[in-house]
Amino acid sequence: MKMKFDFLYKNGTKETFDQPITEENHSAVLEVLETIETAMREGIGACITFEKEGHGGHYVRMSEVVRVTTDVIEGESE
Repeated sequence: MKMKFDFLYKNGTKETFDQPITEENHSAVLEVLETIETAMREGIGACITFEKEGHGGHYVRMSEVVRVTTDVIEGESE
């Protein structure tokens, strides 16, 4: 199973992240969702991180985001 995040930035750029959900990172994915919701509701600055295979990750500055759409995708990660 994975969580799909679609971001629309203030400059019109769209970006999608697919985050696999595992037993090990389940609470971290929930924390990302909570951070996104809080940042959007309260207009607070936040930076969220999406892991990628290997080392490193993707960082999103929520102050640059105007819309986030999320979806849970059942089945195996691609």
